[in-house]
Amino acid sequence: MKVILRQSIPRLGSAGKVVTVSDGYARNYLIPRDMAYSVTKGNIKKAHFEAAKVQQEEQKQLEEKKKLASAIEGVSVTITARAAEEGKLFGSVNAQSIADALQEQGFTVDRNCIELDSPLKELGVFSVTIRFSHDLAAEIKVWIVKD
Repeated sequence: MKVILRQSIPRLGSAGKVVTVSDGYARNYLIPRDMAYSVTKGNIKKAHFEAAKVQQEEQKQLEEKKKLASAIEGVSVTITARAAEEGKLFGSVNAQSIADALQEQGFTVDRNCIELDSPLKELGVFSVTIRFSHDLAAEIKVWIVKD
């Protein structure tokens, strides 16, 4: 079934594109959630208008992310945690802890943007990447000190 996307969907297409998907996916998921609508002459005209509007909004969000990435590049955050004598933490520092520390410094970052292979479990200085989009990232220093 051919549908017109109302918003950008990863691995499927961007807003305003006509894509072919299975009938069930279109009828049971995309159309009921107002993510797409069926292809008709009226809907094609409507899609061009909506696509331009969505594209402007995405461009605005990208500019905001670029400003935040340039402002956050090289920032250093300090997190205090309880630790044993050997430097091992009684717990761990995860992405949410880093997002909260950035929030205290005035940077609003979604915890899902913070890339950690695993939670940090020892004292020290760590470089952490914050990925805003597939080609836009910033690196910060996270200092974990003993409480």
